[in-house]
Amino acid sequence: MSSSPPTPQRAADRGTVVRRNTYVRRPSAAKQNGPCQIVPEDQFISAPASPSPLSETRETSTVSSSHVGLSPVVSEILVQYRLRQDFVRAQGNLDRQLKRIVSRLTGIEKVTAADIDKYLETAEHSGREHLNRFIGLRDQARKIRGEYEKTLTKLAQRLPVYEAFVVPLTGFGAIGLAQIVGEAGAGLENYSKPCKLWRRFGLHVYNGRAFATWKSKGGLSAHEWTNAGYCPRRRSVMYSITDSLLKKKDNRYRALYLAQKEKERAKAVAAGLTVCPAASIPKESDPSLPRKVAKDGYMSLGHINARATRWIGKRLLNDLWRAWRDHGCSDIQTDSVPASATDSAGEAKSRLGESIEALMPPQQS
Repeated sequence: MSSSPPTPQRAADRGTVVRRNTYVRRPSAAKQNGPCQIVPEDQFISAPASPSPLSETRETSTVSSSHVGLSPVVSEILVQYRLRQDFVRAQGNLDRQLKRIVSRLTGIEKVTAADIDKYLETAEHSGREHLNRFIGLRDQARKIRGEYEKTLTKLAQRLPVYEAFVVPLTGFGAIGLAQIVGEAGAGLENYSKPCKLWRRFGLHVYNGRAFATWKSKGGLSAHEWTNAGYCPRRRSVMYSITDSLLKKKDNRYRALYLAQKEKERAKAVAAGLTVCPAASIPKESDPSLPRKVAKDGYMSLGHINARATRWIGKRLLNDLWRAWRDHGCSDIQTDSVPASATDSAGEAKSRLGESIEALMPPQQS
């Protein structure tokens, strides 16, 4: 007796998303109630979408319902920081667009700010006018970003930890404190240990290596990167704060940084590594990477500096976390919120829209 041919397994049974047909997966209760239900696409699309907490934050109230349980000042910092980040990205996008335009018109591969200024001096009227519109939009985005930073500064100064920890410390100000709170996503009292704050900002090691080493040498899959919880944006914010802190020679972290560099150098020498500038390290070709990599048995001075800098970032977060708890930043009164911190995203976008209309050429009748 011949056996019947096996029934082809449907894409929905394999757990994949079906595209270009009239059926889509319904994600609700998929793990709790067994296999996913298959429903017609028009029924799925016509279902009312749940409101986004982020959209409520940006368009309605300065203190969002998603921040319930946080102090009013911390909640307001989170809202204003997100609005500020919108214009940070807008400014960066406009800067890159300016460079792309000048690169297209001049043939320069890597355009700098000096190249843009030089092109404006020699360009024809139409090209200069086109470029000036983008410059005007970028300057307007920078201006609105500055307004949000003023509000964040006032809010950060209301935190009890500001007077106790930030004011005595040179190289670290109110805007840096607001950035840490904004990227932390909550008050620091919500982190039970400093190491959880380190992980939030990408300062922890993963399988014995810092993430900068994993990025340069490879070895992590996309799934492992996701599990590691690494966010390049938060790591960049922490690097900028630490770099500003170490440029001041009259604070305690500068002395700790120099001492840590010597410790890292001694550890490398004890491990049998040769410490020298990166340019002096011989290179070898690695077929798995698109560029040559340093041979084993060496450690560059830049690597020593990066290790010491990362250690200082962890030390700063550790000290700030302890100061935050010591000074009770979770018990801030509502009247501490400044009245000027009420600018919504709609108002900011309308001001940017007005600037766009002013920069547009008059329409020909």
